[in-house]
Amino acid sequence: MVKLVTGTVIAQLLPFLVLPLLTRTMGAESFGVYSLFFTTMIMLGTLSAFRFDHAINAAKTALHSKLIFFLCIVINIFALIVILLCILLAIGLDYLSNIWLILPFTVFSMSINQSYYLYVNSTGAFGVMSRSRIINSGVCALSQYYFVIVINYQDGVFWGLLIGFVISTFYLYVRIPLSKKGITSARLIFIFKRYVDYPRLVFPGSFVNFVTVYMPIYVVSFLFGAAQAGYYSLAIRVAGVPTSLVGRSIGEVYRVRANEEIKEKGNFKNIFMKVASASLLISVIGFSILFIFSLPLFELVFGEGWDEAAYYVQLLIPMFILQFVTAPIGYSLMLANWQKQEFYWQIFRFVFVSASLLCSFVLIKTSESIVVFASLSLSFSFLVYILLCYKCTDAERI
Repeated sequence: MVKLVTGTVIAQLLPFLVLPLLTRTMGAESFGVYSLFFTTMIMLGTLSAFRFDHAINAAKTALHSKLIFFLCIVINIFALIVILLCILLAIGLDYLSNIWLILPFTVFSMSINQSYYLYVNSTGAFGVMSRSRIINSGVCALSQYYFVIVINYQDGVFWGLLIGFVISTFYLYVRIPLSKKGITSARLIFIFKRYVDYPRLVFPGSFVNFVTVYMPIYVVSFLFGAAQAGYYSLAIRVAGVPTSLVGRSIGEVYRVRANEEIKEKGNFKNIFMKVASASLLISVIGFSILFIFSLPLFELVFGEGWDEAAYYVQLLIPMFILQFVTAPIGYSLMLANWQKQEFYWQIFRFVFVSASLLCSFVLIKTSESIVVFASLSLSFSFLVYILLCYKCTDAERI
């Protein structure tokens, strides 16, 4: 766990070392386009294997894990073709620029890297996993620095993402090589049928979750331009760091302790209340400080012209506080086998956030109102999620 957490922390911090240089050089408009590209890559790259990658660690045998990985490759090849055709159509209609032709290959590389990473996880090679993440983010950051800062080629920021995934995947292959021996079409069809519940049950929930989370940035971009999307994206990335690093690290410990309490007491209400209370206290103090100092912090780190992003951070503070609380306790529903309830919550959140953004556009029609309504609707949905997690700690429901 120490290896994985250390690798995750370093991997997430490395891109932030080059981020201030990118914002100072690219400007809000170009950075906004990059943010849309990055957001689309994350969403498609995570979903393009239809969540079969999540079945790798749940496979019954090592052969099944290997077969699922190659099944992910086959599915991703089809996804690559479909995404490429869609991008070509969008470019032909002048909706996108030619640089978006990199997207299908970046999505493919990301998904394969993610699948390989999970396969390596099934082998227990945690050190290799940790180093692969560091290599991915390090190569990406160095490539972006060279292209954008050194030779002033701003489109290189997109190439950096692709290069990072390719080099990281190559490293995984060198350390944990895989051969095609034993891979047949008949076996792939068998493994598809055996683990079909992942695309059938897990994929819909993941899809709804991603659409809900990333909806505001697309709405802001569509209504108010790429620059405003850049401000929103930077606000989300900066304020999301504590949740990614601290909140999820607390969650690693919470899962272990919650499992122990279930075995000892038949419930995990005690550890839930401790972790939720501590997380709320940490988040309120931390994000209150960020609220006060966001403007000078953004000017110091990212340069002049990013005041709007700091303002967006202030508007989104309630959502960040509750998001931080949900990060460590979010595994509660899995512990209680409440997967169906979690999917219902995702549907509720999607409908509620969509309706809120629509009301904002109809009633006020400003970028600030979109951000405020997104903050309030997401905050309320996280509050409902926290209450749902609390309910599932009851012994009678486990």
